[in-house]
Amino acid sequence: MNPHGSVATIKSIFLDRGAVSRKLYGDIIGLFMILAFSVKIIKKYRNDMSVLNGLKYMIFGYREFK
Repeated sequence: MNPHGSVATIKSIFLDRGAVSRKLYGDIIGLFMILAFSVKIIKKYRNDMSVLNGLKYMIFGYREFK
């Protein structure tokens, strides 16, 4: 087991972060905040998930929250 939790838990963190970014910052700025968050948080989760997968899940969360 990895120290940060299961892959499903990490996936939900990225999905939730995408939804929260849209709610807090709106449509356009929310996308930029997703990019900034992915650069910041990837150091913590780089052994569990790639940057592109993290961005993909955050964008899924962003798109689901309308």
